[in-house]
Amino acid sequence: AKAAASHTGSLAGENAIWDAFFAQSGAIRVDSIEEMVDVLQALVRLQPCTGRGAMLIGSAGGNGVIATDICAREGLEVPDMSEEVQKELRTFVGVAGTSVKNPMDVGMQLRGPDDFFRVLEVVVKDPNIDIIFMIAMIFSRRMGWWGGARNMLKTLTKFAKQPRRQPFVIAIRCPTEQLETEKDRLWVTTRFVKAGIPVFKTVERSARALYKYTGYYRRLAENEEA
Repeated sequence: AKAAASHTGSLAGENAIWDAFFAQSGAIRVDSIEEMVDVLQALVRLQPCTGRGAMLIGSAGGNGVIATDICAREGLEVPDMSEEVQKELRTFVGVAGTSVKNPMDVGMQLRGPDDFFRVLEVVVKDPNIDIIFMIAMIFSRRMGWWGGARNMLKTLTKFAKQPRRQPFVIAIRCPTEQLETEKDRLWVTTRFVKAGIPVFKTVERSARALYKYTGYYRRLAENEEA
């Protein structure tokens, strides 16, 4: 018991020292190699951002609720969209089976990639939104999604090249563990990354990286004001 207490106390002391080091130096603390890669990806590929209001797009039904909970747990906010932006979205997005709130589920009611691009153009007008957070899923090609996915890839890379205030990131989930599906996820991920879009493997990893990335720029802003 004494040995365990001594070991735990030692770890607590070391953590306090490291916490002080990170606070004083402004370095970003990560807990794994994967998290380091995720945070570096955000820092390298995204413009500076201090806001944490995330717009979640593309996660249907219960998945959107889960993504909202994950963002809240990791320190991000999922703010309501302004009435003006919702009203504009309703001019071309059908009501049945959709949500033009945050999180947004509009996929089934859009006529194609052009409509999706239009959704993104409207969303970026909202002053409450600091980050555009796209959540995509990769399915087997046998389910007939591949042609639509390629078109969506073109749409999202086109949007990423547009000047805008908000950073744009994508989390690509793979519901199955089939080798074919994982290959497709990697293919899509590679195309997005080449277009300068950060891609994360899970919503959790995305939210955690975004929290630390925005925290870094918040500290810089605080130091400039001091």
